[in-house]
Amino acid sequence: MSHIFRARKHVHHLKKYDTLKRKHAPKTPSTIKQSTLLKIVSQKSIDKAVVKYVVQGLQPFDVVEQEPFREFVQDLQPNSKILSRPTLCSRIDVASTEMKKKVTESIRGVDHIAATTTDCWSARRQSFLGVTDHWIDPDSLNRCCAALACKRLRGSHTFDVLAGALNDIHSEFEIRAETVEDACNLQLLRPNATRWISWFMAVERLLRIVKDKGEAAVRVLCTDFVVPMFNPAELAFLTEYAATMSPVAKAVNMATSNYQPPETRNLTESSCP
Repeated sequence: MSHIFRARKHVHHLKKYDTLKRKHAPKTPSTIKQSTLLKIVSQKSIDKAVVKYVVQGLQPFDVVEQEPFREFVQDLQPNSKILSRPTLCSRIDVASTEMKKKVTESIRGVDHIAATTTDCWSARRQSFLGVTDHWIDPDSLNRCCAALACKRLRGSHTFDVLAGALNDIHSEFEIRAETVEDACNLQLLRPNATRWISWFMAVERLLRIVKDKGEAAVRVLCTDFVVPMFNPAELAFLTEYAATMSPVAKAVNMATSNYQPPETRNLTESSCP
């Protein structure tokens, strides 16, 4: 019984021993996981994560003003501050500008763009245009791609509207067909096998170059691209083809776009609320 009384007499030494034992005990996986969860994240990292969540998740800008979202972030980091909507929009604009600079610099170091894809569609009486570019990195030989635009397209889906919009996007990223433009001040159009009207558009553009700059400009292009030059009979055939198919192409453009005859526009507009 004497040793029990001695233990009670030195209770404070026992508590000190237990404290030191817990302090120097090896951490278990659960303890390590808990300490990781309690790690303090900087405000800059939180702001960057919120911007990434909104952009890549296609979330509305006002999500940062919704109380459940604010509570969610503050429950994870109690001392954090949530971006306001104007600040979020400003951060996204800055990130977009930086991204455009990086893409432009990457494309600037490439001699040839492998492919440009363009898609145009309509939804709820509004037209949109999406453009992507694809190229081969000259150093690593890796395939690269970038989305250049997803923007509103105003007007009918005619070849001149689409060509003008695509040219503006290419100019924004400094993508230019230097050989063609130096000789002709116009870009050649490449036909699409799935759209017969694209052949008409390509022929019409070629004839326009011949008319504005002369056959010498086309001959320069043929020499650069190592292809035979058109002979007079071929140019005459293309001219007759363009004249014959021009009314058909215009009719197709009207049928496949949001074209509305002038005599019916007032009736439609007056019937809208």
